[in-house]
Order: sequence, then structure tokens, then C-alpha cells
Amino acid sequence: MLKHIAKLTGFSVIVWLMYKQLSGGKGIEAIITLYQSEQDGLQYQYLVGCIFLMPLNWLLESQKWRVLHQGEAKITFLKSLKTILAGTSLAVITPAGIGDVGGRMVVSHASKRAHAFSATLVSSIAQNFCNLAAGLSLGWIFMETVFHITFSDYRWYAGLFILQSVVFLFFYYNVGKAERWFQALFGKSKWQRAVASVCENLSSFSYNQLHKVLGLSLLRYLVYFTQYLWILLFLRVDRDMTEICGNIAGIYLIQSGIPLPPFASVLARGELAILVWSQSGIEAVIALTATFSLWIINLMIPAIVGLFVLYQAGKSAREEQTKVTQ
Repeated sequence: MLKHIAKLTGFSVIVWLMYKQLSGGKGIEAIITLYQSEQDGLQYQYLVGCIFLMPLNWLLESQKWRVLHQGEAKITFLKSLKTILAGTSLAVITPAGIGDVGGRMVVSHASKRAHAFSATLVSSIAQNFCNLAAGLSLGWIFMETVFHITFSDYRWYAGLFILQSVVFLFFYYNVGKAERWFQALFGKSKWQRAVASVCENLSSFSYNQLHKVLGLSLLRYLVYFTQYLWILLFLRVDRDMTEICGNIAGIYLIQSGIPLPPFASVLARGELAILVWSQSGIEAVIALTATFSLWIINLMIPAIVGLFVLYQAGKSAREEQTKVTQ
């Protein structure tokens, strides 16, 4: 009985946090205000396109999960998608999306949870590399637009971009060797043993798997980059396309590097959007509407589906435990 109460309480807390994320701040108010004032002038074809890209976004992430499980066990596309959505349901209510790891591990089989942790880590590193590479490659546009920093010579910036990309790629393809680096820094400890266990799984990924995951991460970045662009076109933002693309890349770069508590994540995204787009002469209500709309489409809807996946996973685990007991 106590176990059931604890699980029910846990799910209730998740639902409540999702509701607070959805209802908090000025996002909903911005959407309603803009819709009421600009209803006839909005370009709905771009909104429809943005919504249709959402499944592709998560299908690509699911394919990354399948690639990282090649050689471990045959995993169906549906099972992979359920795992990803379960992780998303916890990611939206935790700082920096760290709940993504927990959600994926809960849905994974108990014997495969260590591998699930390592796969999530590799997938996240690959996706953040795309955020970094695109953000830095267009960063000079972003800095000129937002911070009014101009460059007389772009060669040093290009050199910095190449250096950071090389370092990041080196880490990505050698992350399985982190145990050696960790031991050199801290010596043998209980943390070193934990790192050794993780590195053993990280070392199991082949270069071919890592190549594929990086390519899929790039495709996924192009999808949610296009979604942001289309949501702005839906809202009739008429600015220089180079400037718009630079700002989008800059926003994604900053968002990927800032750990935020669950209540502050959407609010901070909205404030960041206002800061960035106001420098391009775009009203705060449009910046908020774009940010909050994308958040609902790309995160909240999948997270709600993922919540049901988590519930079913808990139910299946209880049934298996009952069979074992009998």
C-alpha cells in the first residue's frame, strides 16, 4: 500500500510541475494576446509545418537510441520512441534536463540501465556539439546583433571556432577513456570505481555508431532550427534572414549551456528571447509567443505522452514482481 501511495505521489508531483511550467509566466498571456490582435494576419502554413516537424524531431532522437543499442539487444522503433518520451517527461521538470537520464533508465530493462545511462550521455554530447558548432559558426552575427560587438578581422574567430570544435570532437570520440583522465586527476577512489563502470559501457560504442549518432544529431538540429525559423515566419517576423539565423543559433547555444531549475526554465527562455529579439526590433510579445509555442510543441506534448509511458513501465514492473513472488 505504501509503495502505491509513493508512486501515486510521485506522478502527482510530476503532473503538478508540468502544470506549473505550462501556466507560469507570461507565455500563455502572450499567445492569447497576439492571437486576438493578429489573428487574420498570421501565416498558419508555417505553424502547421512546425507541428509536423515535431514527430520527426523525436523520431531522429529515437533512431539515435537504436543506433547506440546495436549489438546489445534488438530494440524496436516503438520501444525506442517510448524510452525517449519517458526521458522527456522528466527532463522538462528537472534542472538542465537531467531527468532525461532517469526517465530512460526507468523504462529500460534493469540489466541494461548502465548501458542506457552511457547511451544517453553520448547522445547528449553529440547534440550539444551541434549546438556548439552551429552557435559558434553563426556567433559573430549573433554578437554583432545583440551585443553590438564588431570584428575587424574574422580569422581569430574562425581559429577559435576550429579549436573548440576539434577539442569537443576529440572528447566525443575518446569519452570512453575518461577513466584514465579521472584517475590521473583524483587517484583511486569510490568515484573512480563508478566512473570505471560507466567508461566500460562508453568504450563499447564503435566509431561507426558514434559517426551515425553525430549525423543524426546534426539532422535533428536542422529540424528544431527550422521549427524556430518557421514559428517566427508564422508570427510575420520580417527581418534579414542572416540576422534571424544568427540569433536562433545563439539562443540555442546559450540555452544548451545554462542549468536551470524546473520553474525557471521556461521563464528564462522567454527572458533570453526578449533580450535577443528586442535588439532586432522584435516586440516582446512575439518573442514570448515564439518561445512558449515551441516549448509546448517540442517538449510539453511529448512529455505528456511520456508520462503515460512511465506509468505503464511502473505497472509492468509491478506485474513482473507479482509473478516472481507467486
